[in-house]
Amino acid sequence: MDSQGDTQSPSVSRATIVAMVVGLVVLGLAFGTIAVTDVSSAGSLLYWNLLVILVAAASLANSRYHAGLKLTDFRTILPMLLHWLAVLVVIHLLFLLVSTGRMANADVGLTCAFILTLGTVLDGIRGNWRMIVLGLALGLLTIGMAIVEQYVWVLLIVALLAIAMLLIGARLTGHRKGDA
Repeated sequence: MDSQGDTQSPSVSRATIVAMVVGLVVLGLAFGTIAVTDVSSAGSLLYWNLLVILVAAASLANSRYHAGLKLTDFRTILPMLLHWLAVLVVIHLLFLLVSTGRMANADVGLTCAFILTLGTVLDGIRGNWRMIVLGLALGLLTIGMAIVEQYVWVLLIVALLAIAMLLIGARLTGHRKGDA
């Protein structure tokens, strides 16, 4: 049933591969950032800032591409920027609680990871299902790191699940550029 007019390819699109690679990088960096925060929360705020900025940039680029919007469409960019700014502010407030002794150092890494998870899932609910997948993977990674001492295996399982979900989602949506 292969017609010449069919422009759909059975293989995975380049955009899906890029989304998977970015997702894996984010998961890897989240893993490292949580681990660094567990060792010393004092110097890890910079890492959390950079991780949130990376996830925000990935979300912005992903939503621009899949919705067919220009980077200069400030009507849709402003709510996204405010969303990620709010995530950054909450993470800074957590570190303020640690510095004043109201929160234990050991808890801040996992709490920041859950805030990033929530921010990523909520960003996805606003229209980019790929961010929901990434957010769920971040949440599973965080739970795994809280429960299991051998982090590497949890990271591998979560990464493989995220890749599988992205591939299934790409197949179900048919690689349409205008899908969100």
